[in-house]
Amino acid sequence: MERETTEHRSRKQPPDGRVVRDSFTMPNSDHRLIRELQITYARVGVLFNKGEVLRAGLHALKNMTPEELSEIAGNIEHLKGGRGK
Repeated sequence: MERETTEHRSRKQPPDGRVVRDSFTMPNSDHRLIRELQITYARVGVLFNKGEVLRAGLHALKNMTPEELSEIAGNIEHLKGGRGK
């Protein structure tokens, strides 16, 4: 598999050069979905890391109508925050 594509190398950098590191909890099924999306897009030459998949999803959510967002939100499993003990 090719390591990077032209599209991957030309992605925009954060405007001010700063990034925020964060962590969160998600179901295994969502974690597997990230990997499935990475594989699907790699087949067409677009390489995403996990963070890029999540950020692409955020941009897609931003473009939804409130009604569409409400429908999606109803399908998301609500989890207790923090790390499990």
